[in-house]
Amino acid sequence: MRGYFPVMAVVALAMLGLGALLRHMAIEPEWIGVLCDSRAPAWWCTPRHWLILFFHHGGFGGVALGSALLALVVRRRGLVATAVVMGGIGSFLYNPSLAAPALVLALMLSFTLTRAPR
Repeated sequence: MRGYFPVMAVVALAMLGLGALLRHMAIEPEWIGVLCDSRAPAWWCTPRHWLILFFHHGGFGGVALGSALLALVVRRRGLVATAVVMGGIGSFLYNPSLAAPALVLALMLSFTLTRAPR
């Protein structure tokens, strides 16, 4: 393996895990939804609501695909990393139609990028 790929592959796996964790532990459980709909919701209900609105409007997939396509043109590691992070999370948080292709494209781009000198 060469270039930036090994690092990005680990990040992709971690983000897929984070997306699965968020989906199954914070978004889908019915009791959490009932708690957040109460008169006095917990402090973490507002960020949860923002997260739901973000993926409901295709935020993760859109940012991932935009970053991957921009990285294809300008070849920046930061854009590839953004696409990997957002694509990994978005693949589990209901945006796989945009996030999964962006994740694959970003991982392919990571083969062509080199690691920063130490």
